Amino acid sequence: MESKEELRSKTLLKETTRRLSERFETGLLWKHDDPQLPESRSMALKRLSSTERKMDRDPEFALRYSAKMEEFIAKNYARQLTVEELSSHSTKLWYLPHFSVTNPNKPNKMRLVFDAAAKSGGISLNDALMSGPDFLTPLPGHLFNFRHYP
Repeated sequence: MESKEELRSKTLLKETTRRLSERFETGLLWKHDDPQLPESRSMALKRLSSTERKMDRDPEFALRYSAKMEEFIAKNYARQLTVEELSSHSTKLWYLPHFSVTNPNKPNKMRLVFDAAAKSGGISLNDALMSGPDFLTPLPGHLFNFRHYP
């Protein structure tokens, strides 16, 4: 039996998913129709300031981080905001902080992580979003089919 949240998330997915040439785009699965998000710019700027200090101390890190950001911009995953967007005070606006991680086995490979769990005013972006429906078949069903059809 599906919960109300699962039904709502499936409905939102059906209503907002669309194909864009070779990929799909879907809307965010908001828990409520009119989410009221707290101001998050100062939290994101603090995180950015920390990253910039690390870049000042480590030029190699700065080059790799900048290259990753440029890659995101080139792929249209990110873009520079307009002046109007920067001055907006909407409750439907969230500045998403980011940081880098590296694998000890691949020290020259950097991955950027966008932190939707970061809190501002006691609320994170994840708090305002549903996790979405579970499209995986439950394990007992697989085990039954495995035993039924050897």
